[in-house]
Amino acid sequence: MTTQNISFVTHDQLTIRGTMHLPAEKNGKAIILAHGITVDRTEGGIFSMLAARLADAGYAVLSFDFRGHGASDGRAVDMTITGELMDLTAAVRYVATEGYPHVGLLGASFGGGIASLYAGSHKDEFGAVCLWNPVLDYDHCFLNPTLPWLVAKRAQMKKDIAKQGWAPIGSRKFMAGKALFAEMARFRPYDALQKITVPLAVLHGDADTHVPFADSKTYCPPHALFIPLPGAGHGFHESPHTEIALAKTLSFFSTNL
Repeated sequence: MTTQNISFVTHDQLTIRGTMHLPAEKNGKAIILAHGITVDRTEGGIFSMLAARLADAGYAVLSFDFRGHGASDGRAVDMTITGELMDLTAAVRYVATEGYPHVGLLGASFGGGIASLYAGSHKDEFGAVCLWNPVLDYDHCFLNPTLPWLVAKRAQMKKDIAKQGWAPIGSRKFMAGKALFAEMARFRPYDALQKITVPLAVLHGDADTHVPFADSKTYCPPHALFIPLPGAGHGFHESPHTEIALAKTLSFFSTNL
């Protein structure tokens, strides 16, 4: 595998930066990785591991930083769902111009919701879609959270948004802006998920403390492959869950793309 630092420009003229992970031989197949909120294209390191595994299997892999994250343009406080959809649109266009007719998509956490929204309305652009612990219901995750990590902070978040126009999220204190929370009330990834007709896999740990496992179990369409990971937390960063997630994901794409 070799890697190349790349960049592309969105419809609203932001530069998005990423990495192409290239296999030894080009075969026309590529997979785009969409990371979660507060992190970057490495998704805490596991996307780097996944990209290497996929490249070894012959896939070109594009990992990129969404706007307001990592090395890409934009401020965290200005990041929105609409903006991330523009970023993903530009990523799909970049892969197409590089000559890959067969494309897969993987979204993790918040990126899983973005991937669902995009793939649900662009049915012919992907050969297979895989989601890791996806945010499918913004109400359950952020607006009226059902999991303890945000329940205790909900009241303070509302005060912060009213006072300063943003609220800190996660250990990195990501500045989630007022516009993002307003969009969360309008977008429904769980509805978009039902419109994905290509092969679809959803992996979710039943010990996830950040994104409800119950949402993936409830919203996963009948035709999709739902893969619960017993004992796994958010992100699959702990052994043996990392290896299981990587192996299941590689198997899914090898079978369907």
